[in-house]
Amino acid sequence: MSRLLLSAITLSLSALSSTAQPLVPELLTDLPETLNEISGTILIGDALWGVADSGNPNAIYRFDPTTGNVLQTVVVTNATNIDWEELTTDGEWVFVGDFGNNLGSRTDLRVFRIPVTSLENSSTTEILAEVIEFNFADQTDFTPIFDGTNWDCEAFIALDDSLFIFTKNWVDQRTHLYALSADPGVHSAIRRDTLITQGLITGASLDATSNTIALIGYTTTGQPFVWQLGNYEEHDFFGGTVLRSDIGLSLVQTESIVWMAPDTVYFTHENLLSGPARLWSLFLDLDQSINDAQDLVDQLFRISGNDVLLNTSEANVLVQVFTEDGKRVKNEVAKYGRISVIGLAPGLYVFKATIGPRYFSEVLSIAR
Repeated sequence: MSRLLLSAITLSLSALSSTAQPLVPELLTDLPETLNEISGTILIGDALWGVADSGNPNAIYRFDPTTGNVLQTVVVTNATNIDWEELTTDGEWVFVGDFGNNLGSRTDLRVFRIPVTSLENSSTTEILAEVIEFNFADQTDFTPIFDGTNWDCEAFIALDDSLFIFTKNWVDQRTHLYALSADPGVHSAIRRDTLITQGLITGASLDATSNTIALIGYTTTGQPFVWQLGNYEEHDFFGGTVLRSDIGLSLVQTESIVWMAPDTVYFTHENLLSGPARLWSLFLDLDQSINDAQDLVDQLFRISGNDVLLNTSEANVLVQVFTEDGKRVKNEVAKYGRISVIGLAPGLYVFKATIGPRYFSEVLSIAR
């Protein structure tokens, strides 16, 4: 059995579920025009820094989280902003990810590395960066397809001596985890694992206290969500506790996330026709969330022969079934607590149901 299938089954049994109510964020501030296309954020000391994506200056901005005002601008003089999509830090270095790849055809992917100390100096206005050039070791097809490949990228973290990249897969709504050297030079990113995210991953942040990773993203219909990854061993980020929660906003393009405390993240979204870019605060507690959801996750859906059984006394539960790429293949009432899977091809499917105030979403493997 492949590692991907093992990971998917683990999700269905341990973490891929949440209560019905989405997480409710708190609006902190609108962001200025300079940060209209904010794409990455980090915390250095008590200072919040951000970058903007393609078409914007090759600069890093310190800004006030209560007003949005830009307090300091640092230009990376030896860099161009082809598509800066993420910021991360390991405490010693700041890494700028110039790896946005909407067409899936870039051959100049890179990360700029600068010392943290340079951003701790409030008088810094310019800096030189070291360069990490890289490619995805398993990419052989560079045919450009706008928002139509699995080679886009907007999220990474720095840990130990490596960078860990989470791809933004337009085709299959997953994220691939890649490992890359954090040292300057020319390197290949090696694929380590895959997570069925049911959406597009656009930002990542590691909390150094709890070692919990937060991934933020949105679905193709504009529903933002957050994944929490915790209780893992070494760099097996998808092998521990893995929980997905919707965020109580709609029609927004979430772009970045940063841990501010062990139970709090800030996240941003770009400007939209309906309003400016904004900074939000969100309470996240993985242990509490998983305790709330655990009994529900283990019990709702179970495969039995040609049926999926629902462990509930509720009658006439509406069940929706989706393929891995988001196509709905069933939308029917589960009479007598069961739904037939005859006619479904072997593979992984997302089963969704709402029972009273509770929402369930689990990945099941259909085999023949």
